[in-house]
Amino acid sequence: MQSSTKYQPLLSAALTGIAYYLGAKLGLALTPAGFPISTLWPPNAILFAALLLVPIRNWWLILLAVLPAHLFVQLQGDVPLLRSIGWFITNTSEALIGAALLRKFCKGNSCFDSLLDVGRFLICGVIAAPFLTSFLDAGVVAATGWQSEYWELWGSRLISNMLANLTIVPAVASVGLSGSEWLRRISWNKYIEAVALGVFTILISSLIFQPAVEYVIPALILFPLLWAVLRFGFGGVSISLLTITLITFWNIVNAPEPLNEGSMAQKVFTLQIFLTVMSITMISLAAVLHERREAAEALRKSEDRMSMSAEWTNLGFWSYDFVTGETWISDHLRKMLGFDDGPVTCTFLNELIHPDDRQRAPDELRAPALRARLRSRPSARA
Repeated sequence: MQSSTKYQPLLSAALTGIAYYLGAKLGLALTPAGFPISTLWPPNAILFAALLLVPIRNWWLILLAVLPAHLFVQLQGDVPLLRSIGWFITNTSEALIGAALLRKFCKGNSCFDSLLDVGRFLICGVIAAPFLTSFLDAGVVAATGWQSEYWELWGSRLISNMLANLTIVPAVASVGLSGSEWLRRISWNKYIEAVALGVFTILISSLIFQPAVEYVIPALILFPLLWAVLRFGFGGVSISLLTITLITFWNIVNAPEPLNEGSMAQKVFTLQIFLTVMSITMISLAAVLHERREAAEALRKSEDRMSMSAEWTNLGFWSYDFVTGETWISDHLRKMLGFDDGPVTCTFLNELIHPDDRQRAPDELRAPALRARLRSRPSARA
């Protein structure tokens, strides 16, 4: 156990380096011919997620492992060394800024447990980090003579990296934080449903660019995403969003012919905006539903503890609404009184009062002053 813990940082660094390399290769494959910016650039987001998952003291090791992976994939693509080093600085800066901001503002290991956490992720990781580093990235491209349209490069890089962070970081972080636990405790029925959802998501994503069904893109995508949100929560919808995004851009980059009128840049930008809005909506919805489930579970546990305490101390609880006349008694009190599950009436409660006090109770309840005060406060209980 100690040996595995000792080498865990090295293993995490090695896996991050491999994932970064594969992500860069995928990003190059998702770059249309003649474009300096990929439609989706995964390496930055992969590094971002890795920094969220490992202790801050090991960040230097992660960056050290990523450097050779970055240089190797760039040199394979005949990218000049100076431009490659410049891109390494911008890529790592984006991941460091996003991870550092989230580590500062989020509580605990996860940054996606509530709508507030998701809002922080959107501001810090999806907007701020790509926004700041895109200035330098576009400058690197323009300075090395690849393309001179600075603001066009800046905008293309910004939306591409925003979408990458939005779809990849939550998916990787969710799997890294709770993936093994989910696999251990999940039932076979859930496994089968997860496979069915995956197949359905891939099928829908592969069909949405067919000319005959292109006009129903939003409706088609909503089906697997809502299924994922309702049945698998934040982790499920994050993986579904990533799957849809990857297949979408693979299809458009490798399409044998234009899918509709307009330039490739226009089509890519339209899809990036659409997928960005869809991703923000779905992960926000997943966070809201998670919060509601957590609140309901906390309430259930609180009620269970109160019920157990009442049974241990042999106490019963009851309430009476003087305005509506409705009466409630706890289950333990029903057992104590030998009362069934039927409605509780005033007559029944009156019979529980000691005969010497029975005449006083109705008079006090019917007192004009008391009833007037109670009518002015409909929520009053006794």
